[in-house]
Amino acid sequence: MRVRNLGRRILRMSLVSFADLAVPSDVQKVLERLGFEAPVPVQTAVLTALKSSRSAVIAAPARSGRGTALALAAATLASSKGEPTQVLVLTGTRSRAFQLSDAVRTFVAGRKSVTVAPWVFGPSAERQSALAERGATVVVGTPGVLRQAVHDGKLKLDQVTAVLIDSADEQLDVGLEEDVEALLAAAPESRLVIALATILTRELEALAVRRFPEADRLVPEPPATAPALTWFSVDSSEKFLALTVLMDRHQLKGGLVFTNDRLSADELAGRLTAVGYPAECVTSDVSASVRDRALKRFRQGAVLFLVGSVGGLASVEVDPVPAIIHFDWPLDESEFVKRHERLHAGGVAFAFASGRELIRARAVSRRGSPVRLGRLPLTGELAEQRLQANVSRLREALGGRNPAACRSVVDLLMAEGFEPAVIAGAAIRLLGTPELPTLPPPLPPPVVSSNESSPVAVAELREDLAPAPVSEASGDDQSDWSPGVGATEEVAPTSSEGDASGYETGEPGYAYSDNAAEDGVVYPPGANFGDDETGTSPGGDDRAGRRGRRGGRGRGAGRGGEGGPTASGMKRLWLNVGRMDRIQPRDIVGCILGETGLPSVAVGRVQLFERHTLVDVSGSFESQILEALNRAAVRGRKLKAKIAAY
Repeated sequence: MRVRNLGRRILRMSLVSFADLAVPSDVQKVLERLGFEAPVPVQTAVLTALKSSRSAVIAAPARSGRGTALALAAATLASSKGEPTQVLVLTGTRSRAFQLSDAVRTFVAGRKSVTVAPWVFGPSAERQSALAERGATVVVGTPGVLRQAVHDGKLKLDQVTAVLIDSADEQLDVGLEEDVEALLAAAPESRLVIALATILTRELEALAVRRFPEADRLVPEPPATAPALTWFSVDSSEKFLALTVLMDRHQLKGGLVFTNDRLSADELAGRLTAVGYPAECVTSDVSASVRDRALKRFRQGAVLFLVGSVGGLASVEVDPVPAIIHFDWPLDESEFVKRHERLHAGGVAFAFASGRELIRARAVSRRGSPVRLGRLPLTGELAEQRLQANVSRLREALGGRNPAACRSVVDLLMAEGFEPAVIAGAAIRLLGTPELPTLPPPLPPPVVSSNESSPVAVAELREDLAPAPVSEASGDDQSDWSPGVGATEEVAPTSSEGDASGYETGEPGYAYSDNAAEDGVVYPPGANFGDDETGTSPGGDDRAGRRGRRGGRGRGAGRGGEGGPTASGMKRLWLNVGRMDRIQPRDIVGCILGETGLPSVAVGRVQLFERHTLVDVSGSFESQILEALNRAAVRGRKLKAKIAAY
């Protein structure tokens, strides 16, 4: 079905109060007590739609007040008349459901007849369902569980006046579209629908056309400080050099670096660390302990950059960062918006484009987006900057105190036969390469008496004056190596048989293993829907496998029967649904993560067969996931799950 162009209206919010937006007086008192002075744009958009009794699809980034907006909407709509289930709130995860239900309870604390019930899978599911069955005014839950409750007759939606959907684009993206649509169909035709999304995606537009076609499309005006993107046209083999040049030029003190595949992320993090920019690789296949350790080091400043694929960095919770770098041009350009939400005010965003990516980059520039083509500084310009910086540091050192102590070091070395110019060159080398453009303080002069030379200072100079060691392997003078120069490995070479992401081409949007036709193993890029190209599971050591995969496109070494071996710490589950049920890997992963609230590393490889599916899960959460799956439904099919026999 083709989606007609519905258009979008930019909301330019004038300064209004909660009273202007018809927020009930008791809720206004709670807002005042909590310190809310005026609504933010997304809250204004939601409450404006409610005031005019119109459905709306509202684009709003994460951390923009979306949760408070939905809670305010639910509190505004919930009456004290005692009717059952007036407001239905759909969330993508159980943790979000609890968060929103707590917020709604806070706002309706003064209304004794209004009840709020979260309805998600978990240990307290029976108690939650009992409360909702008695007629909770506001029900907050995940679509799969709520749809099953409606099917079983435990939840009645005939009195629902509004359906509020949180992160609608993300819910549809993980395979919850049929569940959401079924709930909308079960509610009365007269109900309002408020859907919040980071991006007004094509799938969301299509759902709106089918189920609430009269809805407004609202885009709150972005803040004036929204960061612009500067992109650079560089050859793929020069990306790493360009990256280090930008880091030098802008004195970047930290940030997130995005790649399109896991392999290049791993290599890039290692190369950045090798040239003096401490970096950690965070991809969707790393273990939870490795991820937590990397985040801890990043927050402490021991690591400056987190490098990862979309799936790895999407779930990382960090404070706003000073820089976002798109090392590879995103496969989905809506990722620009999602990633740039993590920038703090005054942050910078850079992207590199090469080959076919240049077509997309120029198209984005022509659409009037805040995107501009940048120019990388020439090698001579950068060298001149470094020269001037070193000269400035030397001037500061020459003006320092205790010059006699420094002179005694020079006299001692000259007595050993070293020329003054050679000694000066060695001293400059000890200064190192300064960060640009801000110059760090000069090295302190040796603290010695006027008649004595410091043995430590002399030893350092002697060591630096000695001939540089020659590598036996290559014969190159390693002391002349500079960032990006002389490196022998390329960053993420793209297979000539695959797409720009480095994944082999199969079904559009997915990457298939070499034997996909026979085993149905699917590895969606950018999310932990399965293992990477090597066939490893989260947390496994896959370096050797990666090298073999790139070199010879092997047939999955170590395969052991239908499903192949599981990684250490993983358990394999059998599900009663398969390709004939129109199931996709994201449906299974979305169900598990949504119903359990577990992190993405809890799910490993997903293998689709004609009538069944195999999924690898963390052994630590095996029973919890089994219980959740046996209570859930995917695309209208009740799931049956058990431990696989192979």
